Amino acid sequence: MATSAVNVGSSATEIVDRNDKRIHLEIYNDGGSTIYIGSDNSVTSSTGIPLFSGQRRTFEAVTGEYRFYYRGAIFGITASGTNAVRVLELLEVR
Repeated sequence: MATSAVNVGSSATEIVDRNDKRIHLEIYNDGGSTIYIGSDNSVTSSTGIPLFSGQRRTFEAVTGEYRFYYRGAIFGITASGTNAVRVLELLEVR
């Protein structure tokens, strides 16, 4: 298990990089304003998915007996200012 803190500002910031061993990812908006997330550094406040203050997003899908994991990078941006983000990442152990 790995945890980290990232400050996201008004330029696209990598919150978490690609990891092929990832089996669970949570991103928590610990700041006072909305951040917008996307899969690359072209994310903007117009194109990103909003993550409101105090909101958590989990990147894992379970369908019946199958699990799907997002293993790519996540970038974030704010409309203005800087916002704190917390990350929880679980990796498979082989």
